[in-house]
Amino acid sequence: MVGCGMFGKKKASDAKQLEVQAKKKEAKSSKQIITTPQTNAGRISMVNTEGRFAVISFPYTTSAPGSGKVNVYRKNLKVGEIRITGPSKDNNTVGDILSGEVLAGDEVRTD
Repeated sequence: MVGCGMFGKKKASDAKQLEVQAKKKEAKSSKQIITTPQTNAGRISMVNTEGRFAVISFPYTTSAPGSGKVNVYRKNLKVGEIRITGPSKDNNTVGDILSGEVLAGDEVRTD
């Protein structure tokens, strides 16, 4: 029987190729997207560019921050900063745009 001794055994070069493939597969699967937790997340309802302020709506389950700075995100990228100034009514509050380009629909978080 020719080749019976080779049955089930792999050459050293085959083992190296398998090892390289496993490392490539591991590298691809180890790429992770890190997102920040959604604490006190709100949305920009309206923007007044001339007055440099925005109306922010928060879900009824969370309360709007009383004062301080909040960050504005679009597609999980920071695009601006707002200082909460008030007044607040129901789940809406007002803040002055400190920096960046803020658009209606952007997400607001207290990071």
